[in-house]
Amino acid sequence: QRSISLRPNSGVRGVEDDEAVFPLGRSKRHFRGREMVLKEAPLVETPEVLQHKLTELWSDLVASPAHQLSGEDPASTSPEFLALFLRTEDLNVRNAATRYRRYWEMRVTLFGDDAGKPFSAERERATLDLGFPILVQGGRDKLGRQLIVTDQGNMNSKIAGPVQLCRAVWYVVHAALEDPETAKTCYITLIDINENLRFSE
Repeated sequence: QRSISLRPNSGVRGVEDDEAVFPLGRSKRHFRGREMVLKEAPLVETPEVLQHKLTELWSDLVASPAHQLSGEDPASTSPEFLALFLRTEDLNVRNAATRYRRYWEMRVTLFGDDAGKPFSAERERATLDLGFPILVQGGRDKLGRQLIVTDQGNMNSKIAGPVQLCRAVWYVVHAALEDPETAKTCYITLIDINENLRFSE
């Protein structure tokens, strides 16, 4: 972040002339009193930029425990999968690496010793068959986001407890993100709340 103090008699035009010395993408201006603050705008994704950021991210992760856990699931270290974390963090490598590590912390919490294994619908079949949640095939909103519906009326604590339900949601979200378009536009979740559902459920 750079800031330029405005002299009493200087106009905005003079500062705009100085803007040429800043790299591309640093033209977002904010006025704070008599200061003009130039903040770096998010990078625009291009194939070249994405490849460069993926290389940086891989170098950051390769020695981490999270990377060691992913050994049994090649999909979790694929460029397509790692790109999800970069896009979520506006191509910020440090933030993407932090998000990836937290992802694995939660994955281990939910799946235990099976965390490093590829996802299988059969492992969560009983919960998925309840219809909580549902990936709407071909369903997208006006912005092109994939639709996921969670019908809380389909929750059955005798078949699936909180951990099993969270695993099912995790699996459905992963299935949605396997679609390249969804990986870029993300998804939207519609929640159908059962008015008789108790918070303990």
